[in-house]
Amino acid sequence: MIGLVVLIQHGLDKEDIAKAETIIQDWTTLTNEYGGTYYLPYYRYQTKEQFKESYPNWQDFKEEKVKRDPNDIFQNLFYNHYIIMKEFVMKTRRVWHIPLVVTVGQVAIFPYYIIWLKEVSMNFTLFAWMFAVFSFSAAWGYRVFQSKKKKTTFGISFIYISMGLVYILVGSLKNSFELLPYIVVFLQVFLGFLQGYFRAWHIEQKTYKLHAVNHYLIVGVTMIGLSFVQIVSPVIFIMAFGALLCGCGVWDFSSKKNINVNKKEAENRP
Repeated sequence: MIGLVVLIQHGLDKEDIAKAETIIQDWTTLTNEYGGTYYLPYYRYQTKEQFKESYPNWQDFKEEKVKRDPNDIFQNLFYNHYIIMKEFVMKTRRVWHIPLVVTVGQVAIFPYYIIWLKEVSMNFTLFAWMFAVFSFSAAWGYRVFQSKKKKTTFGISFIYISMGLVYILVGSLKNSFELLPYIVVFLQVFLGFLQGYFRAWHIEQKTYKLHAVNHYLIVGVTMIGLSFVQIVSPVIFIMAFGALLCGCGVWDFSSKKNINVNKKEAENRP
C-alpha cells in the first residue's frame, strides 16, 4: 500500500481555484483507475461521481447516519455536499412545517367543529353516532396507510386539499334541509379517513417527535388567543381553516415538485 501526501499552493481567485480543481480531479480519476482512493480534503474538489466511486459504501453510511441522527444535528461541508446535497435540503425543511400547521389547526378548530356537528345533529344520540363514525373512519384511514408496503409522501398534498375542501363544504352547508344528516355522515366518513391517513403518515416522518413537542405548545397559545375572539359563527373558522389546508396542499405540491427538479439537477451537477 502506498500513501501520498500532496501539497498544492494556489491563489484564492476563481481562476486559480478552478485550475487546482481540474488538476485534483484528474489525479483522483487516475487514482480510482488503479483501485486507490483519496482522503477527504479541505475543499470539495472531487466530483460527486468520484466521491461515490472512491467510497462505495457511502449509501450504508447515509442509512446508518439517518438511524442514529434523524434530525441531522451533526453535519459538515462534505456531508451536506456529497450525501444530502444541502442546496435542496434547506428547501425541503420549509415543507417540514406544513404537517405541524395541519395538526395544530385540527386541534384548534376541533371545538368549533364540535359546535357545528352538534347543531346539525337532531339529538345527542345522533351526535354521538356521528362522532363514532368519524373515529372508525380515522382508524380505517390509519390502517390503510400502515398496510402500504411503500410508505411515501406521494399524495399527501392531495390529502391536505381534500381535508380543506371538506371543511369548506361543511361551512357552506345549510341546516334547514332534510338530507343534511346523511350528507354529514358521508363527510364524517371521508374526513375521518383523511385525518387517520394523515396521522399515520405523520408518525412515520423523522420530524414527528419535534412536531409533537411544538404541537402542544402552539396549540396552547392558539387556544388562549382564540378565547379572546368573539364567536360569530363556528362555520367562519371552519371555512377559514379549510382554505388554509387547501393552501398548504398547493404549497406542499409545488414545493416538492421544485425540490425533485433541484435534486435531479444537483445529482447531475459535478
